[in-house]
Amino acid sequence: MTIKPNKKASLTDLIEIWNVGFNLNLLLSGKLKNIIEKYIDKKKGEFINCPIIKDGIEYTDYWLFNGYNFNQEYIDFQNSLIKYEKQADDFETSYNTKMIFLSVNSLEEFEKYVDVAKEKAEIITIEKLTLKENSIPDEFFMLRYVFSGIYFISEKLKKEIEDAGCTGIEFQPSYLSLNEWLHNEREKVYGKA
Repeated sequence: MTIKPNKKASLTDLIEIWNVGFNLNLLLSGKLKNIIEKYIDKKKGEFINCPIIKDGIEYTDYWLFNGYNFNQEYIDFQNSLIKYEKQADDFETSYNTKMIFLSVNSLEEFEKYVDVAKEKAEIITIEKLTLKENSIPDEFFMLRYVFSGIYFISEKLKKEIEDAGCTGIEFQPSYLSLNEWLHNEREKVYGKA
């Protein structure tokens, strides 16, 4: 597999995954791969060589990270904001949905809601995430159903990536919702987009 990014795209250490047609995967330079690889258990995913052709030049040291192991047990469900877009009672004729916020006490309870949502083709998302404090052993992990993203890293790994001068990456604090990040805090850290 070879990727041909948009002509205007820059070759950064992390390449926007939506622009290359992948879902849930990261496209990384060899430099970034080597940093992250030190912190990933082989059970969490694999790196697949994925060269890039830009302006007729092939760059062979790019890698697709295919993640397949999620750590939902790291979520503090009682303190997270969980949104459920549920079909209205008259959905068959109106196609209307209603948004409700759930009070969830455990992963098991959350999974029951997820199963119901899948069965009814409804949507459940964690709008504002709270992680369990002092109980996450991983430096890199993935979560599902989190509206602001699926990849999470420790401060230690973040510092190593920043110290290496990796490009194309922004770090959103996990305690901020995507709305809070994009409309208030992002610009303070990274400037105007």
